[in-house]
Amino acid sequence: MDRCLVCGRKLKSKESKEIGIGPVCLSRINKVKREQKKRHKEKIQHKQEILKGQINMFND
Repeated sequence: MDRCLVCGRKLKSKESKEIGIGPVCLSRINKVKREQKKRHKEKIQHKQEILKGQINMFND
């Protein structure tokens, strides 16, 4: 591939051409993925905190 699939800029490096995404767009994608993973983890922790005090029918 000669152009970035995200922004359309011309790709220069061999690695970028192989994956089809330039280094700037790839770093942005990775940043978004890290932020989503962090938000997901925080959401799960929040739900676990809420459930800690609830009574479960399986408790002895």
